[in-house]
Amino acid sequence: MAEKKGAVVRQAAFLMAAQLICSVVGLLYRSPLHLIMGDVGDGYYTYAYEWYTIILLISSYSIPTAISKVMAERLAVGQYRNAQRVFHASLYYVLAVGGVGAAVAFFGAPFFLSKQPDAVLALRVLAPTILMSGFLGCLRGYFQAQNNMMPTGISRVVEQIVNAVMSVFAAWLLTRPYLGSENLTGKFGAAGGTIGTGSGVLPASRSWASCIF
Repeated sequence: MAEKKGAVVRQAAFLMAAQLICSVVGLLYRSPLHLIMGDVGDGYYTYAYEWYTIILLISSYSIPTAISKVMAERLAVGQYRNAQRVFHASLYYVLAVGGVGAAVAFFGAPFFLSKQPDAVLALRVLAPTILMSGFLGCLRGYFQAQNNMMPTGISRVVEQIVNAVMSVFAAWLLTRPYLGSENLTGKFGAAGGTIGTGSGVLPASRSWASCIF
């Protein structure tokens, strides 16, 4: 019993440390990103991200918890094959729901952001991330069901670091040709900033998938 409690404490401490690192990285990269895309770009980024968050919440936010709970119930009674089936079924589920969410974000962006048309590009860049986030949620739930929080913590840190680096770099790269125009700098700076979000999710998903399949 003592060993089990110790394991739980270690897992919780690891997650807390990972969250702390993510918070620090998040604070560090927001300032240079804002300087690159300016106040206008920051506004476009915020508008796009708000809609992205709403669609993501609807499509895949609860996936890790749901998969973890259902798989843990099967594993607790030794139904390992059924637990694996739950995981595979969840992949098909997020493919369908995440695909719909991504399509809604991409094609519905002009409607959602009709009053801020220069933010449409940023939301469309974020659209594929909705689908990828669903798969990442499945992978996190898979390991959480086995009481292994280390992959979740590591993936969050990797995701945040890649997100920070790619957001700043992509925003800087895309704004270079439009430095004379505040609106265009903001538009493409916001789009570059959102590239980092998908760039962070992709390597985390690929690395986890290689561990399972």
